[in-house]
Amino acid sequence: MTPSPHREPGLPDDLSPDDPSLPGNLPPDDPLPDPNQPPDDPPAHDPTPPAPDPRLPGAIDLA
Repeated sequence: MTPSPHREPGLPDDLSPDDPSLPGNLPPDDPLPDPNQPPDDPPAHDPTPPAPDPRLPGAIDLA
């Protein structure tokens, strides 16, 4: 008896491969590394935005 191909409900028939990112193949949302920046010297600008102030009006308390 041959196994029937299984597809999760709601998924398209042709799924793109979910290969992990390889070195040198960065996901498109990552900033590109600066080629002039030495690898052991961290960048002066942190690309991560600061956390919002929880005391501001409209802030949501997730605790």
